[in-house]
Amino acid sequence: MRNKQLVGSYLTFLLMFPIGLRADGGHAHGPDGSHISDAFQSASLGDVIKLSREAEENLDIQTTTIHRELLAPVKTLYGRVTADPREESLITAPFRGKVLNMFALSGAKVEKDQELLRVQPIELGGQIKVLRSPINGFVTDIRARPGQIFEPTDPLLVVSNLDHVLFEGDLFDSTITESIQHGGLCTVHTKRYPKKHFSCRIETVDAIFRGNPPVGHVHARIENSETALKPGMTGQIHLGIGDRREKLVVPKQAVLGKFERQFVFRKHDHTYIKTYIKLGDSYGDSVEVRDGLAPDDVVVVQGHYQLQFAKSEASNDHHHNEESNTREHSHIEADSHDHERHSHSEERTQLPPQDHHDHSAKNSEEAHDHHQHDDHIEAKSHTHDEPKTTKSESHSHSEDNHHHH
Repeated sequence: MRNKQLVGSYLTFLLMFPIGLRADGGHAHGPDGSHISDAFQSASLGDVIKLSREAEENLDIQTTTIHRELLAPVKTLYGRVTADPREESLITAPFRGKVLNMFALSGAKVEKDQELLRVQPIELGGQIKVLRSPINGFVTDIRARPGQIFEPTDPLLVVSNLDHVLFEGDLFDSTITESIQHGGLCTVHTKRYPKKHFSCRIETVDAIFRGNPPVGHVHARIENSETALKPGMTGQIHLGIGDRREKLVVPKQAVLGKFERQFVFRKHDHTYIKTYIKLGDSYGDSVEVRDGLAPDDVVVVQGHYQLQFAKSEASNDHHHNEESNTREHSHIEADSHDHERHSHSEERTQLPPQDHHDHSAKNSEEAHDHHQHDDHIEAKSHTHDEPKTTKSESHSHSEDNHHHH
């Protein structure tokens, strides 16, 4: 009975998720003829989730198609955004004086010739001077305060053009400095914008490591036309090291699980399958896939956390149908058992008419044979006293005795 239920469940699964298999043992194809990887074929019902379009919208499911890319091994460094010193302007005065007023705050956006502060020479009779911004940019450093006395060489403010900024990465491994290509491409992402990535190009690598522990720096230039990046923001820079090779990669944000149980959700139509994968080298925001996926597979990059706990609508229907079938089967089986018990009871309490007649006839024959045996003995006992009778007479006599009996 249990085997029948299992077979029924398996057939229901096949009906819910039709997969066409090639006779030559090749890849499977879905109803629309599209390729389905071996991982999809080998999925159990518990690893498959089928959602309606409305459910997908509620979970905000977003996907991406993976491809092979020409990449070099990546080294990730932690660091910070800095202003490019080539794009900075120091605001100074050519005399010894006193700060009277300030008109700009740190971080303020300023335009060329905009008034920044007023100062007055210390010399008697010195006229008040206005210091203005020489460029468009942002006030990135304030070193003066109202009432402060300054020297001709003291910078009072720093205004920086942030259309381009630098990312300064901390490098502790001096053995890879020669593997970092000057002018090579890189990417940066910051804690302030964790989902946004900025392209950059390596400009300098320190030849001398200083401090304890010794540390050098890698500087990369980033285009920042929207001025989203500000000096002081922290993040990571991903550097290409060594020769580039073709790799199948998946976004790191698509990967769930830990250690040897890492997986992604693959999408086929409105069906999602939990697929375990083996990962390799890291390439910035991507990671190499060594087993489990194929080029052009579609993986979930958003909504997959919620997807782990979503119940498949098809699975719910299957469970409901199986439960209904089980209840119906149990009801039929119970009725069958009741019917069998009732039938056995009838057999024990009442025999069928034909069986009763046969049983009575059999008892009659046994009684008749027994009577004939007694008559035969009696006849033998009378042979000495009475004359022998004929066979017909003996038979008649037996019948008479039978009726009499």
